[in-house]
Amino acid sequence: MKKFLAAALVLFAALTVSAGSYGLADSMYIQPNIGIGAAFDKGNQFGIAPGVDIDFHVWKTGGPAAGDMFAGIDFQFAYWVPTEDTGNTKIHVMRMPIQGNFSYEFSTKGKPGAGPLTAAGPWYSMGVGLNFVAASGDGASALNDVMDHFEASFAWGIGGILTFNDKWTLKVGFGGDAGDHWDAAYFMAEAGMRFGF
Repeated sequence: MKKFLAAALVLFAALTVSAGSYGLADSMYIQPNIGIGAAFDKGNQFGIAPGVDIDFHVWKTGGPAAGDMFAGIDFQFAYWVPTEDTGNTKIHVMRMPIQGNFSYEFSTKGKPGAGPLTAAGPWYSMGVGLNFVAASGDGASALNDVMDHFEASFAWGIGGILTFNDKWTLKVGFGGDAGDHWDAAYFMAEAGMRFGF
């Protein structure tokens, strides 16, 4: 545990120094998000997901492809609502992906027609998903005896992000899990607000 904390501290310092070397006012940001999702699963198709992204500015470019590269970690808690008609018994799915993420945001400042949009670009994330399933209703006790209550999986996501006035964000994309009993995919749209440091 001590080695992990030491490595995390060194990484934090390296990223902060790297960002600061570009003369940026903000070397990192914290971005709380709230999202809604649609899963490609007949049992739990609608999800709501609060979370937070913590990203470090690692590179700035100029020229026609001017923009900013970010790397960091994101945390999320997603609850997928039972949507399949199974009588009085409902299956509840809860996911907590913890992922490293990477993004490149092309600057749109001063571009014709950009309006309040200041940056746009792709993002990618992957990590571990901590997944929990529970049943409620008449058949809950029998189902809970045979269901996997908890399982870790490989979590992934890919999509695009829009930044407005350097503060408000809209993050959309596809994501999912891969594991023994988890092979889920979904579409998610998240609204967020950035706090730079």
